[in-house]
Amino acid sequence: MAPRYGNIYDQMTSDFIYPNGVRLSSHCRQYRRASNDVSDLIVGSKGRSAGNDLAPKGIDSQVQEHIDFIDSILGRKPYINQANHIAESTVTCIMARESAYSGTTITWHQIMSSKQDLMPKEFGYEVKMKPAPLPVPGEYKFV
Repeated sequence: MAPRYGNIYDQMTSDFIYPNGVRLSSHCRQYRRASNDVSDLIVGSKGRSAGNDLAPKGIDSQVQEHIDFIDSILGRKPYINQANHIAESTVTCIMARESAYSGTTITWHQIMSSKQDLMPKEFGYEVKMKPAPLPVPGEYKFV
C-alpha cells in the first residue's frame, strides 16, 4: 500500500456480546477533512443506550469524568482509580481492531492469551521503519 493512503482502517464497526447477554455495537469513522463519528449502541434487558445518555441530565459525561478525576486528585472527593477500567477498555479496542483486520471473531480469552507482537524492534529518532502492510481480512493473521 502506498504511504499516501496509510495502513490502518479509517472506519470499522464492532459487535460485542457479553456473558450476561448485553450487546454492544460500536462504530468508529475517522476521516481527514470529513465528518467523524465514534458512537455506541448498548442493548440489554432493561433497554438500550448510546452510553453518553447515562449521566445526570444537563451534564456532559466526559466533562463530569474530568471533574471527578480532578476532585479525586485534589482530595475533595474519594480517590478514584480507573486503571482496571482503562486497561479493559484498551484491550477491548485492540480486540475489535484485530477482529476487523483478521475478519474473525475473537473472544476475550483469545485476546488475553494473544502472542501478537507489534513492538518495533528498535527505537530512536534516526531509526527508519517501514510501515506495516494494510491488513486484509482473511489474509491478516491474528496470533
